[in-house]
Amino acid sequence: CGALPLNVDAFPSSAKAELIFINTWENLAIEAAITGDVETAIEAFTINPLIKSGEVAKTVLDELIKAHIRYLPQY
Repeated sequence: CGALPLNVDAFPSSAKAELIFINTWENLAIEAAITGDVETAIEAFTINPLIKSGEVAKTVLDELIKAHIRYLPQY
């Protein structure tokens, strides 16, 4: 049969905004992972609400690359 769609009411504006924000963050992270673009990766980390600054974003990225370099040859 496959998946069946559920009809639901429209999302409230606040929930819709949050979904758009999360999708933007995910798309930037995916782009950075595919291209190896450090600036895009830092941008993705910087807009993540868990990362408080560009300096922290750079540190997180450096540690991530160091820990997983064999899976991230584009870096």
